[in-house]
Amino acid sequence: MKHPVIGKLYLYSPCAEFTVHITPVEYCNAGLFKGALLCYIFKPEKSAEELYSNASGDDLLIPAFFTFKEYFRDGSFSYVPADKSVPLPLFRQHGFNSDILRRDFRPDKWYDISDKLIPENIIPDHCSPGALSSLPGICKHVAKALNIDINCDQLYPDEEEDSRKSQLPADDHVNKRSMFLVVSIPHGPDACKNPEQDIMGIEDALIAALVPAKLGTCDGDEAGENDTDLFVKIRPRKFPEAIQAIRNALDDVGVLKYELSWIKG
Repeated sequence: MKHPVIGKLYLYSPCAEFTVHITPVEYCNAGLFKGALLCYIFKPEKSAEELYSNASGDDLLIPAFFTFKEYFRDGSFSYVPADKSVPLPLFRQHGFNSDILRRDFRPDKWYDISDKLIPENIIPDHCSPGALSSLPGICKHVAKALNIDINCDQLYPDEEEDSRKSQLPADDHVNKRSMFLVVSIPHGPDACKNPEQDIMGIEDALIAALVPAKLGTCDGDEAGENDTDLFVKIRPRKFPEAIQAIRNALDDVGVLKYELSWIKG
């Protein structure tokens, strides 16, 4: 399908041993994750018929999370044709931790999907870290919940044999409203001039380089076993300028080693 459909079930199979159902719940309309999809992943024993009939919060395998809508279009998640829809929402109030959505970590504060502070007298029915998950990140959360071992770092769609991410497209790739890039910074003391450099400082440098010039923004990060991925959303028609701004920002903040790639969608 060209666009993900809210409430419909899709199949997700990070390995041959199991398949789970995932459904898009709602688009995020504010904050750092604007345009991303809030999603549910259900326990593998739950059938599509059961979920369409009477899905509940108890059926979730992992907490609700945000991810890229492109995954629903590039074949990472397979649509399950059906006339029914999952009875959404499964919770009256989703709560998201503030450290990711607002870069303002306060463990006693929770925000809704519109990036608005939830009053202290309201307890969210369902609380999530608020992370923006890449395909390998989703795989890792699922593998941990099921206590199975999967090589999740090899799950980028349309990957080349020797690379887990796609190389950057040509400069004339301008047929979309937005595109997502991934800046992968390896772990280790030689990745940055300052071994104590934190990821938040790098994200801030990228935002400062992209947002004022209306080139794009940084959409969060995810730490893996060997590196940390920074997700950057840019305007395709400003592709050359955005790439140069990203490289300049990384240089200015002292990042010595990184890989720049893109998520096909």
